[in-house]
Amino acid sequence: MSTRPQATTGPTPPVTRDPTLRAATDSTTLLDAAARLSDDDLLTRVTALAAREREATVALVAHLAELDARGLHLAVGYASLFSYCTGALHLSEHAAYHRIQ
Repeated sequence: MSTRPQATTGPTPPVTRDPTLRAATDSTTLLDAAARLSDDDLLTRVTALAAREREATVALVAHLAELDARGLHLAVGYASLFSYCTGALHLSEHAAYHRIQ
């Protein structure tokens, strides 16, 4: 039996997705789509995805700081920001720790 509190669910904010990814997931797997890219396109795509990942991480860290400042993790049943990150956001302990530091 888990003692981890369950977060309440609410409306999820819209996420802007890359049209290339949307088309790939609608018609085939991402792996198949990547396999069809030329070498140059694959290199370009990997570079762009890495940049987007860094931007998303920066935004997540900023939002987690505000969530912590407001104590919202407490309001949704988590005793700490770390437990919120691992429970509600399903981050690994390693990822949660590094985003909180």
